[in-house]
Amino acid sequence: MNTANERIRYLRKECLGMTTIEFGKVLGISNSGVSEIESGRRKVTDQHLRILETQDIKGKRVNVEWLRTGWGEPFVEKSREAQILSYFEPLKDLNDEFKSRFAKALAALDEKDWEIIDELVDRLKRKSAEEREKEQEDSGLLLQAAHKRTDIEIPEGVDTSDDEYFD
Repeated sequence: MNTANERIRYLRKECLGMTTIEFGKVLGISNSGVSEIESGRRKVTDQHLRILETQDIKGKRVNVEWLRTGWGEPFVEKSREAQILSYFEPLKDLNDEFKSRFAKALAALDEKDWEIIDELVDRLKRKSAEEREKEQEDSGLLLQAAHKRTDIEIPEGVDTSDDEYFD
């Protein structure tokens, strides 16, 4: 692979396993635009490199130096914070600032902190399971009570209206 164009094709196809359509969406160009780059009919621009450098593609960050020169590996190692932050990408309803602060906090944790969090998660899971059991038990009791109430026989002629209570 002597050119950036050839490395783009290798990156897309071999490293990322993406179609030209998928890769074109990342670059903001058509699939035919990707094909033109890969064939050498179109140059790899600085804009393309900036996009590839700043995007997480399938959880990976492209090494732009490798694309330009062939030196190094196709991907750069992401920081611990960036790795954690990538887990939150699908959570669209979370505020980006919160995601960033939370990722920074998690990245700063040491082994002892992670043990404490692991214990907390176990407690939350147990508590949640106990709450679900209690809810099911309560709904079962309510259902039984409702069934019992429908079995009450009211003698004929007894006033069952609630007019005196609700006017």
